[in-house]
Amino acid sequence: MRTTALLPLLVLLPVLSGTVVAQCNKPGTVHISLGADLGLHATKYEETSLLYNNTDRDGAISYGFPLKVHVGVVKPLSIGVYGEFGGYVDTAGTRSNRTGVLGIEPRFYPVNTDHFNMRLFLQGGYSMLRIEDRYQFGQVGVARYGGPHFAFGTGLGFYAKEVFGMYFDLKYIRHWLPLNSFETNGQAVNYEVWGYEAELTTSGIQFELGFNVRF
Repeated sequence: MRTTALLPLLVLLPVLSGTVVAQCNKPGTVHISLGADLGLHATKYEETSLLYNNTDRDGAISYGFPLKVHVGVVKPLSIGVYGEFGGYVDTAGTRSNRTGVLGIEPRFYPVNTDHFNMRLFLQGGYSMLRIEDRYQFGQVGVARYGGPHFAFGTGLGFYAKEVFGMYFDLKYIRHWLPLNSFETNGQAVNYEVWGYEAELTTSGIQFELGFNVRF
């Protein structure tokens, strides 16, 4: 009687075990993600020189197209790199600009099933910003900024098939962007001789939606 009662459980145990251990992430799994994001940011631009100091506060909407490559280290952790290019629109909306970021992202999986995961992540790396202004008499000024950024957030991943899926991320991000160079009509301007310094700092949230491939 006891053997007969245990027989169905012994038959189902391998099936149940396979269901429990199925994971979106595991050691050696490679994740490739391509998406698009939209951000809302508060900005602060500070200028200092021998003659004056100035601070402007504003807001901006950013957009970008990130590419990420991750490798599973253990089941609840993967580590990856990412790159993104895009731009932003401030309240004036009159400047031509390009943005880019590069960084490293550890990602943790508190929920990690075969077709669904929830992840928590950190990001850290380098940000770049190029702003082009056109003045009177055909003058063109190009300012280049670059500095560190930091972000943290959470997201959800969905896999309808074993290989292909979609994801949604929400994160808080902050950039520190000191002025690195300035040129007019292709000629570098030595602004440091006047003791001039400038820095743009931004903080805000970004929404990201994209596609995953894993193998």
